[in-house]
Amino acid sequence: MRTFNATSMLAVVFACSLALSVSAFAEPHAWPQFRGENAAGIAADDAPLPVEFGAEKNCLWKTPLPAGHSSPCIWGDRIFLTGYDAAAGKLETLCLDRKTGKIVWRQRAPAEKIERSHELGNPAASTAAADAERVYVYFGSYGLLCYDHAGTELWKLPLPTPSTRFGTATSPVLMTDRLLLGIQGAYLLALDPKTGEQVWKNSKLPFAPDYSLPVVRVAGDVTEVIVQGMAGMGGGMSAVDIRDGSLRWQVSGFAMQPIPTPVLGEGMVFAISFHPIGRSEDRIQLNFNELLEKYDKNGDKKLGQDEVPEKLALVSRGDAGGTGDMTFKQMWGMLDTNKDKMIDAAEWTRVDLFTGMVNNALMAFRPGDDGKITSKGIAWKAEKGLPESPSPLYYKGRLYIVKNGGILSCFNAATGKQHFQKRLEADGSYYASPVAGDGKIYTCSINGIVAVIEAADELRVVARNDLGESLMGTPAIVDGKLYIRTAGHLYAFGK
Repeated sequence: MRTFNATSMLAVVFACSLALSVSAFAEPHAWPQFRGENAAGIAADDAPLPVEFGAEKNCLWKTPLPAGHSSPCIWGDRIFLTGYDAAAGKLETLCLDRKTGKIVWRQRAPAEKIERSHELGNPAASTAAADAERVYVYFGSYGLLCYDHAGTELWKLPLPTPSTRFGTATSPVLMTDRLLLGIQGAYLLALDPKTGEQVWKNSKLPFAPDYSLPVVRVAGDVTEVIVQGMAGMGGGMSAVDIRDGSLRWQVSGFAMQPIPTPVLGEGMVFAISFHPIGRSEDRIQLNFNELLEKYDKNGDKKLGQDEVPEKLALVSRGDAGGTGDMTFKQMWGMLDTNKDKMIDAAEWTRVDLFTGMVNNALMAFRPGDDGKITSKGIAWKAEKGLPESPSPLYYKGRLYIVKNGGILSCFNAATGKQHFQKRLEADGSYYASPVAGDGKIYTCSINGIVAVIEAADELRVVARNDLGESLMGTPAIVDGKLYIRTAGHLYAFGK
């Protein structure tokens, strides 16, 4: 076992003759990271997938799990997940037998203090990555850990807990002989997966990594790592050379705090720029004078922290009872510029100022092999029906996005022509990203409804399956089987 200190690791000399392929780890019996190969969300084969399923139908097995929002990571006959036991304050990695669902081994992460997370979040939110020999897991409360498939620890890399408002949720990405990890608000890290030694570290990206994962694109003879991130009150996207982390290109004008991960298709990058406080249909329009009339108890023409209700929402995420809404108090630090714990009329104007700055859009752009992007590189964009959390899905020439409330949009990926934007009749917020295989699209609402949609130019919902539990993790697809994590279980569905 090897342990490395993040501040003392030395860079490993990089071989210039390294040849890389985006599909280097692809195999039919694997879903090697969040959303599978290169976070695309597409099954590696066209094996028939179940349409109707539940606890009593087409359920191969069902295994109780500790809490956690990480998605299944699969290699061969092993499934890897992370979990959190709040009562014991324990973070752990779990390995399950893919045929039976039996837990084969579990290893505790040596975290001394558990990071805080959003009320809907969980400190076990990061999805594992795996190859034929090892599995790699990340906890914001500790750092990186590497095990072999039998559960033996091979190396570990303690890292400082990122400074976040809602907890970490980024995941490691494995590409040939590079283990990539974007540390939220800080830097992009590339390690040797065999040893955990640092190959390079870029802490000067124009847009620091956030919740969005790195994806890899081959551009001529260069393999690029594309990272969507934020800088100040805005965001953007940049690409670096996987060999040494040097900057190749950048695009600005995005919203801050990106969650969805970009996807590739048609020679383009499809990315979502979205912040819920932007000028969207989700924002609750609050009038400051009306707020004063209702909550200004002492008549000083200001709103104090003790005067504003805890659940007063600026943005609704579509959950019953306001669960997950973005509240006034969550945005307090941004509004209270003089830090007197009061909001006056002048400070309230920052709400309108900020919303006017946010560029909410789905964008398709085409970087050149030379790493340059011109205004002509923006192929098309869309501004309605945008998701906050789910990543876009490129499948069979179409691009799909699903937003809170169960609204699915479908576009011609090459031209941007919208085929449809309709309700799935599966309400609630959407945190899981859509996945696809066998000509079908699978979407999951937080209420536990998994909709199965035919991949076509018209909306055809062929099934709505109610799992009866909260659902936030993105499914995995391997060998004609669908693996779905709910609040308390991991299910395997198939025939």
